[in-house]
Amino acid sequence: MARHTAAVLHLAAGENPIFISRLLGHSSGELLFRRYAPFVPNAVGGDGAAFEGMMARVRARRAA
Repeated sequence: MARHTAAVLHLAAGENPIFISRLLGHSSGELLFRRYAPFVPNAVGGDGAAFEGMMARVRARRAA
């Protein structure tokens, strides 16, 4: 499997980008994000909904 294909498939599967970066032998996650940002779920055009959802779950647990 080619490196680029592996990177994109790992990202599509939801793997941790830092893990993928290390798998590819990068010294940091910066290159991975610069090259593959369009393939990182919610990396571009994100609206903050994931964060808001997480905070709502935290608040609900605290209220319970």
